[in-house]
Amino acid sequence: MNFEVMETEHFLFHCYKSDCDIVSDIATMVEEKVLSVSLVFSVPPLGKKIDYYICPDVESFIQLSGVMRDSYESWMVGNTDWDNGRVCVISPRAVTDRSPADMYKVIVHEAVHVVMDSFCNPKDLPLWLTEGVAVLFADQTPETLDPEQAPLISRLSGSSFASLGGYKYSGAYVRHFLELYGADVLKKILTGEASADGYIAEGFEKEAAAAFMNRCK
Repeated sequence: MNFEVMETEHFLFHCYKSDCDIVSDIATMVEEKVLSVSLVFSVPPLGKKIDYYICPDVESFIQLSGVMRDSYESWMVGNTDWDNGRVCVISPRAVTDRSPADMYKVIVHEAVHVVMDSFCNPKDLPLWLTEGVAVLFADQTPETLDPEQAPLISRLSGSSFASLGGYKYSGAYVRHFLELYGADVLKKILTGEASADGYIAEGFEKEAAAAFMNRCK
């Protein structure tokens, strides 16, 4: 694959020539977000440079990300693999079911995962936390949430996460958690020093969605 390479403080951005004109903006945006997330959670800079591939099409995304072809679905446009030091996102110009602005948020979302994976083990954490942090910092929470439809955190796991609205609501859940308990407590949960169970009272999900909507008024 004929990728051009742009090096930044934390990443090696790989893209096709057709996307070189947007990678500079992408790189700036990603580095700014890495800095802000690192500051919030008081974590050191990444210990290694990460290969960040802006894939020109779905086929290259499947090949580079390691996503199984039989399990690939159209909503899968980004993937982070910390162990192998690689992020893959389909180019905003190659995605037809969402806007370029939405894809830029996906690019930031995956960069947030990189920072989180650098100091915690996502396999040991619930999806509402790992995805919720990325959704929150990538500003992917939709403008409208229905508190009455807010899914229970206990149900947001595995294959049901997306179908039950996990990506839609998890950012609001994490934001509410941060407002209630602060970044230090959340970091302890992310690093395994504490459990989130003792902090999630009955009605938390509805309360979080309502708080988000009140903030938007």
